[in-house]
Formats: sequence, structure tokens, C-alpha cells
Amino acid sequence: MSQADPLPLPPGRGGPPIIGETLRFLKDGLGFVERGVAEHGPVFRTSLLGKKAAVISGPEATALFNDETRVARRGGMPPNVQTLFAGEVLPALDGEAHRERKHFVLSAFSHEALESYVPKIRAHARRTLAAIAARGETQALPELQRFTLATILDLMLDVSEGPTIEQLLADYPRIIDGLIALPVPLPGTAYTRAKKALARALAAFGAEVERHRAAPRDDGLGRILAARSPRDGRAITDEEAKGELHHVVIAGFIVWCWLVSVFKEIGRRPELFGKLRAEALALPPDAGFSAIDAAPLMSHAMMEVMRHTPVLPIVFGKAATEITFEGHRIPKGWMILWGWSSSHHEPSVYRDPASFDPERFAPPRSEHAQHPCAFAPQGSGDVARTHKCVGYELAPLMAKVFVLELLRGYEVQVPEQDWSFDKARLPPAPRSRVLVRLGAR
Repeated sequence: MSQADPLPLPPGRGGPPIIGETLRFLKDGLGFVERGVAEHGPVFRTSLLGKKAAVISGPEATALFNDETRVARRGGMPPNVQTLFAGEVLPALDGEAHRERKHFVLSAFSHEALESYVPKIRAHARRTLAAIAARGETQALPELQRFTLATILDLMLDVSEGPTIEQLLADYPRIIDGLIALPVPLPGTAYTRAKKALARALAAFGAEVERHRAAPRDDGLGRILAARSPRDGRAITDEEAKGELHHVVIAGFIVWCWLVSVFKEIGRRPELFGKLRAEALALPPDAGFSAIDAAPLMSHAMMEVMRHTPVLPIVFGKAATEITFEGHRIPKGWMILWGWSSSHHEPSVYRDPASFDPERFAPPRSEHAQHPCAFAPQGSGDVARTHKCVGYELAPLMAKVFVLELLRGYEVQVPEQDWSFDKARLPPAPRSRVLVRLGAR
């Protein structure tokens, strides 16, 4: 190749016209990305729903994906996915519009706010664990999912029970299922059911916005509504607030996935959880955010849970300009799909990446410190200016509080079971649905 020749496109294949490799991806998105990385390396091409795309993976890919001069979020999602994300929300915004919206939403996630949320998280964790324990040996997955959604809704809306919560708890699994369904707008399809569920959720959030405007509250939504734009002093609009509430709930789904991994590893590594129990018992029963966040064993264990748990295969972006990456060119306008899970199993960063090993994050190993973007399960960089998740501290806090209450209050038995994941679901769940037995200590 002469100097004048353009760089080649990434290796890979596009599949049949229009549909491309969509069906293969929907069947097993995690495996699709893993196989592509194994065959082609940190960048390969594909085609999904008629759009050409480059899948990128690894810490350098994470840094590229965070560079808004090269990768835009606006226009990155397929239209059906953006519809179910409620349109113009944080994952689909760029530049000053993104930073202004981020300023509003971050008001609900300050350290002062997190401290105020801990008692509610603890109360939800205790109710959930008591319900699981009361059933003897049982499948805990439904309770873990309910804990996650009910806690987020309570923190954001100050509503913990009643018909609105029950409807939202029923509708969000439908919305999530719609994200990985073919966008067929016919009666009875998963996509149509998801759009109807979204309409009900946004209507409920609209009613909550009106209620909070009429009588301000000190919950997540109240904090968002009280914030003012650093650009012109305006407040967030009702439509923006409804969309961001929806975005926060969808993003919070990762917590139950992490708790699945916690129970799985308790059964396999009782010695590790014996050490964690000792650390948990050394903390005050009413420990707040700062004390919990500073607990070293819990922090490293949760980081490994976050790295190790399969949650999302990809995150959507769009090439804002022609991109050069790893000796290949990605044309302007292509979808850029960041390999979320595969980037955290990069063997050049993480030794034996398939193993569960919290000590990889502790000195002197500190494997994640080899690259500033090596550990980014919720994004990386300055949360106020990048697409790092607004709940990057709240979501781990919810999981940690749950685990602390579990270790303090219960003996845990995890029978042998089928931990293989149903990868056609998003997020993937184990086929056994988390079989456990809890006994009060």
C-alpha cells in the first residue's frame, strides 16, 4: 500500500442487504461482540438494521468513544432504540446541550443527596431480603429486579408503593424487551408493547413532575427541578424531566445484574465473603455513603462485580468525522458501537480476565490503573463533561448497601444450579433465576 492509498476499512462482514447481521446480534449480542473481537481484534465492521457500523473494544477504544470531536451520540442510536429511550435524553445529546442537561440531572446525585438516600436504600434491601428468606429455598431474581426498580423510583419520586409504582414495575421489563426486538410496528409485537409501556411510564412521570412543581420535595426529581442552567438560569422543562427520569430508571437496571453476580460468587468463594462479612460487621449499622464508599474490600469486590458481570454488549455512537483507529478507517456517519463487556475483558489489561478476582484492583496489582479508560463500566472522565453515567456512584451504593445488609443479617446457601445466561435477553439473566436460601443469623 502506497502512502497515497487510503487505510482499509475494518475487517468483518455486513451480512444480507438491509437486515445485515441484525438477527445474529439480537440472538446473542454479547457473544456477537466477543466472537468479532476474538476473530478480528479491537475493531471490526458489521451492519445492523441497514446501518454500517464499526464495533470497537478495549481501553483505547473507550478513549476514542469518549472523544466527542470524533464520536457523536446524537444520531448514533437506531430510531427504534432512541424511541424507547424517549428521544432527546442524555445518551443522545452532545456538546453544550449535553452538559446543560447533565448539570440538571447531576443535582440528584450529589454526595449530600447520596447520603440522604442511604436510609431508603437500606429499608428496601431489608424488605427484599426478608421476603426472600421467608420463602425458604427460592428463585430470588424477581425480588432482585423489584428491589432495583422500586428503590430507584422511591429515591427519584418519593413513592414506594401504590398503583403507579406497580404499573411502572410491570412496564419497565416490557420496555427493556422492546429494545432488543425487531422494530415491527404491528399490534401485539414486543416493540409495540414496549411503546405502549413507555407512553404509560412517561404519563406517570409527567404527573409526578406536576406534583413536585406544586409541592417541592427533597427527592431526586425535586433536586432536578430546583436546579438552574449555568448558561441562562432556566429550569429543566417538564418534557426534559420526564425523559431523564425514564433514562435514570433504564440505566439503573444494571444493579440487579450485579446482585446476581454477588450470589453466584458467594456460592463459589465463601472465604472471600467471610472477609467481606468481617468488614461489614465492623461498619456502624447506620453507616452512610462516605463510610460505605471507603470500605476497601467491599469497593474492590464491587469493582470486580461491575467488570465481570455481562450487562450490555454495546453502547451506540456515530462517527462525527472519518476516524483512524488501529490501522483502519471508519467513514464519517457510520455507527460506532463500543464493546461494553468486551472492553472489560481485555487480556492486555486484566490478567486472566475470565476469572473473578477482586484483588486485581488492590495495590500493588491495580490492574485497572494501566490505562485511564481501562475500567469504565459506567463511562470514564469528568462526569459533568463526558457521557459518564450520572448514577456512577448511586448504582454501586445501592448494590453495596444490599450486600452489607445480606452479610450482616443472613447466612447464605447457594445450591448448585445453571448459571448460564439467556443471552437473548437484555440484560442477560441466569436460567436458574438465582436459586438461594437465606437464614437469619
